[in-house]
Amino acid sequence: MTNRLRRGVGAAMLIASIVGVVPSTAAAAGATTGVTGSVHAQVATPIADDVRAFRMDVRATLTDYSTRYGNRLTTAERRRMQVLQGQVDRQLTLVELRTARAERVSASSASSATKLAAAQDASAAFDRAHESAMSSLAEVEPILRPKLSLFEGLEAKGDLDDMLGRYDEIGRAIHAFEASQRR
Repeated sequence: MTNRLRRGVGAAMLIASIVGVVPSTAAAAGATTGVTGSVHAQVATPIADDVRAFRMDVRATLTDYSTRYGNRLTTAERRRMQVLQGQVDRQLTLVELRTARAERVSASSASSATKLAAAQDASAAFDRAHESAMSSLAEVEPILRPKLSLFEGLEAKGDLDDMLGRYDEIGRAIHAFEASQRR
């Protein structure tokens, strides 16, 4: 296992709590642009692609975390973490879908008002996911902290910082996209 993936494991769990979520493991993992083969599926959606990649990285990290550290948790803690993981996945999937829609609408001949509304919807989805993530982090940290060694905790903190940095970059891109629709 690479150091990058290993770092992502601890962070992913914390992120799961951060993204509310986190982010997660939803059944809708691959669907982001609607019906395959549609005209909409042909429109490039770079920000949504970044969200999708982030969501998949979080999912992989959380899965790895569960494999490596899940046996240290009580049954109730494991269940709570699974719930948070599902919430995270749903939140990130929603951000991905709303962002992809906004990018498709922006590339269409829709009215400026429709384009702005779609971009605002994507920004609002990100803001809700971010708020949810922060509250989940507060819930998960006391569960995980005593379960990890000093080095595992430091590694998880580094991973969390890296993932939060990526997540914040995505948020800035979504908000900048919204701002560009106001012009």
